[in-house]
Parts: sequence; structure tokens; C-alpha cells
Amino acid sequence: MSPRSPPLGRRDVLRTTGAAALAGLSGCLGRSDPPTAWSPNSQSWPLEGYDTRNTRRNVHASPPRDPVVEWRVTDSTAEFETLVVADDAVFVGGTSVRAYETDESLRWKRDRGADAIGFFEGTLYVADNTDGVAALSPEDGSAAWVADFDIRPYGILPTTDRLFVALHNRLVCLDAETGETRWSQWGTNGVGPTGFALGDALYTVQTDSAARRRPREFVERLRDEPPSAEWNTTRGMEFPHAPTVGEEALFVPDEAFGSDTSGGVTAVDVADGTVRWNRELGGDAHAPALIDDAVVAGVHRPGGAYELVALDRRDGVVRWRSEQTHWVGSVAVTADRIVAAGGAVDGGLGGAVSAYDFDGSHEWTVETADDVTAVVPVGNRIYASSRAGEVVALGDR
Repeated sequence: MSPRSPPLGRRDVLRTTGAAALAGLSGCLGRSDPPTAWSPNSQSWPLEGYDTRNTRRNVHASPPRDPVVEWRVTDSTAEFETLVVADDAVFVGGTSVRAYETDESLRWKRDRGADAIGFFEGTLYVADNTDGVAALSPEDGSAAWVADFDIRPYGILPTTDRLFVALHNRLVCLDAETGETRWSQWGTNGVGPTGFALGDALYTVQTDSAARRRPREFVERLRDEPPSAEWNTTRGMEFPHAPTVGEEALFVPDEAFGSDTSGGVTAVDVADGTVRWNRELGGDAHAPALIDDAVVAGVHRPGGAYELVALDRRDGVVRWRSEQTHWVGSVAVTADRIVAAGGAVDGGLGGAVSAYDFDGSHEWTVETADDVTAVVPVGNRIYASSRAGEVVALGDR
């Protein structure tokens, strides 16, 4: 016969009850809450970086070889900064938010700003420095919720149950259903841009650093604390922008503020944060996109020179450079081509969308009325937005 346990005292009962309650709550919340990466469907470009990894590559697209403007809508009272394609519609943001059908007819318009937009599972998320962050219906533009932030956004990244918002000197995670803040983290190394990417883990950049984040544990969630860093690297980082996640490395673009030697791309090992290589390109590096074995970025070099540069993903060696007559602020990649877009130098009017083979050889250029702020290949078309209030659809002649 096994010995009987002694009767529980009051403290034992409280201790046991508290432990059971804590275990139950912990079981409901889980040990950690890793965000879930996802892939776009073949007929969409739902995020500014295409997917959660910011690869800027849609292998399902077959852009035109001999392009012609299939349709163009222009509103001289508007300026557009960003564009995504999803839900059989083209969503553009800037001084207003608009949804166009793919035949150019206007689905709806909302008089609110949007410097960053993203689409996920039937919701269009938008962010602006004066109108805050909002979750909009893709059908009519009505808002399910609005979260007030009066600070410049650099990008948004929606996932299954949360929305990551990159703000000036601040990283924020919102509840996707309610807009309530789950956690927020201010930069500590200076004031500058921030960014998110999501692959096998959540990656963030802030001034002077890039980090791989651990899933938040139970106590961190109770305290609304940001996820801790599994690793953090500062080498080669000055003013980094949203990174691109490769199979083994994180590619971080960096811009130079008045320095002729800083600015370029840094490759960081995703496993331990060691810097694999740092390629200084002599100026701002923008919008890195992944091709088979290289990373391609637009670069503004000293003296007003503009280039499209391809770097070997293994060691950062320059594969090729293509001089540009326009600055390059948007890069997109398909299965076999690179599409780059930007604006006129020295503050002049006029923009351009250009296509290149993977070896850097130029195929064609289509000019626009003003700076091209976003270029998106979907299906057999290329969609672009400009600061002249243009939305352009390019197809084959």
C-alpha cells in the first residue's frame, strides 16, 4: 500500500492552484508565438517586396518583350508612392488610396494618405505619417480599424494574426484584427529608417544594426515586450533599409548620408549573424532583388552617377554594372528578367521603366511623366505608379 499524502495546508492549496492557473494560461498562449511566413499566389504582388522575405521576385510573371501601354490613368491632383496587385485589382497609395480593376476602371478611392501598403487574406493594410495605420476592405475601401501614428512609415508586413509596421526609428507590431499594439521598440543607436523581413525567423533592421528575433516567450507577451534578439550585427550598417532573406544569408541595403564610401549591401549569415561580406558601392543602395545566384540593386554613386548592380550572392563580387540615365528606386525580378524603375536626375521631371536580361544587357525602356515609385510584374503585364498621379499597365505589343 502506498503511503497517503499528508493533507494540504492553505499555502499548499494556493501554491498548487496558482501553478495550475499559470500552466493553463501558458498552455493557452503556448511557449512562443513565432510569426508565420507565407507565399503570394501566382497572379499577385501583394507586398512592396513581393513576399515576406522581400525577394522582389515573381517567377510566375512573364513581362512583355516589346512593351506597349495597354492603359494609363492619370490624376494631376495626386502623387502615388506605392503599388501592389491582389484580389484582381491594382491598389495604389500616396496622397490618396485607390483601387483599380485590372481593366483600369476605378473600384474605389479614399482620401487618406498611404506611403506603405500591403495585402493579405482579404485585407488591404495602409500606413501614412498623418493618417496612421488602417485595415481597409478591398471591395469598397471601408476601414475595419485605424491606429493613430504620426510618424513616417517605411513599410508594412502583414501575417496571419499580426501586422509589422516599420516606422521612423521605431518598430511596431499590431494585432491584425483590432489594430491594438502588441509591442513596440524605439531605436537606440540614432534616428533613421527601420525594416522587417520574415523567413525562417523575423528579421529587423534599425539604425546601425540588423537582428534575427526569437519568438516571444510567455513572459514577454504578458509584459507587451518586443522579441529579444537571437543575434545582432552592426558591421557594415549605417542607415539600413528593409532586408532581403536568402536561403543562407540576409542581404541588407544601406544608404550613405554624405559619405562617399559608405552605402552598399551587406550579407549576414542567417544562422549566427556573422557578416559574410560587405560590398561598399560608393553610395545609396536601393531595393535589392534576388536572381538565381546574385542580388541586384539600384545604386546612386557620387557625382550623380546611377547604376544597376549585380553582386554574387556568395562573396559580393560585382558581376556587372549597368549605367542608368535615371535613378533606380524600384527593382523587380521575374523568372528570367529584371525590371528597374526610377526618376529623372537633378530634380527634373520624367521617369522610366526598363527591362534587362540577367547578364545586365538592356532590353527596352518606357518613359513616364514623373518619377516611377513602384514597378510590379504580374502575369504578362507590368504595372507602375508615378508621382505624377499615373498608374500604367504595360503589355506586349
